[in-house]
Amino acid sequence: MVVEACRNPATRPGAIARISDQLGVNRETLRNWVNQVLGRSRGGPTTKIHVLADQYRRPLVLATSPGQRGDGPMLAPLMAALRPPRSVDRPRTRPNQVLGDKAYSSRSNRALLCRRKTKATIAQPRDQRENRRRKGSAGGRPPVFDREAYRGRHAVERCINLLKQNRAVATRCDKRAAIFDGTVQVASTRIWLRDLTGSNCADDGGACNRKGPAEQGLLPCPRGT
Repeated sequence: MVVEACRNPATRPGAIARISDQLGVNRETLRNWVNQVLGRSRGGPTTKIHVLADQYRRPLVLATSPGQRGDGPMLAPLMAALRPPRSVDRPRTRPNQVLGDKAYSSRSNRALLCRRKTKATIAQPRDQRENRRRKGSAGGRPPVFDREAYRGRHAVERCINLLKQNRAVATRCDKRAAIFDGTVQVASTRIWLRDLTGSNCADDGGACNRKGPAEQGLLPCPRGT
C-alpha cells in the first residue's frame, strides 16, 4: 500500500479551504484539527482508533486517524505494521486468516490479503452483492465467506472495549496527537500485561474462563501456579 493511503483527505491541496467554507470553521482551526488527528463530525472533533487484534482480544497493531476516515483504507497500513515476534526466526508478517466487517470489503483489501497468502473472511455489503448479481456471469464468483470463522470477530470488539475502559482513551482529553497515541499504547500494554500474568479475566467480572499463556504452560507464571 502506498503511503498516501494513510493520509487524511483534508490535507490535500485546496481541501482545507473548501472544507472550512463548507463547515464555517476557521481555516487555521481546521488545520490544527488535521495535524492533531481530529476529524469533523456532527458531535464535534473526533478521533478513530484502528486495531488489529488476535483471537485472545489482545491488540497487535494500533493506529489513529481523524474520525471521518474510513476503515477500509487503513487495513493496508495496519497489515504493513504487523510484525509479532517469535521465539526463533524472523517476526511473523502473514497471519493465517483475517476477520473483518463489511467496512473492509473491497477489491484492494482482498487482493492485498491474497498476495500475503492470508485467508480473508470479510462480510460483503448488500450493494456489492447486488452489483455482482446484476452483472450476471461477468460479475465473477462471490468471495469465499466462512460464517463459522466470522463468529470469532467478537475478539476485536472486546479488545476495543478493554481499551475504552481507560477514560483517557474513550474520551480523548489529550490535545496533542502524539500524547493520545502514547495513551493508547499504554492501555494496550496494560491489556498484554494482564493477559501474560493471567489476570485478564478480572476485566469481565470473572465471566472469562480462558486461561492465560502462563496458566497454559506457554510462559512461566509469576504467581507460581
